[in-house]
Amino acid sequence: MNRWIVIVSLPTVMLFFAACAPKEQAPRQSSSEDLAEATPPMKTGEAVPHTGDPEPDWRARYTVLKKGFADRFVPPSPGSHISVRMKSGGERSGVLKEITSDAVVLSVTQGSVSLAKTSLDPSTRVNVFQEDFAHMRAAERLRLEKAAYEESHQKNPSEEAVDASGSKRGSVSPPPPARNQAPPENDPVDQSVWQVEAYLKKNLLNPETLQIHKWGSVEQVGKEYSVFCRYSAGGSSLGTTTMNRLFLMRENGRVYREVPVRDED
Repeated sequence: MNRWIVIVSLPTVMLFFAACAPKEQAPRQSSSEDLAEATPPMKTGEAVPHTGDPEPDWRARYTVLKKGFADRFVPPSPGSHISVRMKSGGERSGVLKEITSDAVVLSVTQGSVSLAKTSLDPSTRVNVFQEDFAHMRAAERLRLEKAAYEESHQKNPSEEAVDASGSKRGSVSPPPPARNQAPPENDPVDQSVWQVEAYLKKNLLNPETLQIHKWGSVEQVGKEYSVFCRYSAGGSSLGTTTMNRLFLMRENGRVYREVPVRDED
């Protein structure tokens, strides 16, 4: 029987075993999660970036509100019997004949009478003229929205500061009592309440036209305060409008709401 001798060199054997060995996996690429885990936490005392929203454009908001209320306005129907209140006092009654841009025409016993828009009381104008209705309702809504916005963004200086890790860094010492933190009260000279005046001057569309006609006495119920005020101010194209409002305030004098009321005088 013939015998074969196979000679295999050492490099060949090593190559054979290298080919049969299991392949090593390629190193895994670092993910964003790995990087996040490897990032050291923010040190205590580092400032957290401020991301507060900018204050709304109130004039643009007023325009949107005014258009919405104008679309909802329903004027009195011609032929209906109405009573209108005059700015000088008293009322005029008759059958509505026509409403123009600047007057109301009524049919009366003697014929017809045209009452100029500027001679009518604001309480009548808002029910008769679309422009007045839209302006009054939009202005009222805007004041409430601004008050709610400022209420929600009011900062309490006594709140404890917190760093990024959630640890308290100690309390911030409250500032000394300021005038705008005092309980509201009537001025002994003219009965005015300066917190309400400041609120009106900040929220009216034309604060330079503000005129205060009457103040009521500040009343307190628990930690809430209220005061009546009759004032007038100029509108966009409506001339001067008179308002009767009850202003509700917090213990620190901050006005948080105003309510339309009827003055019995």
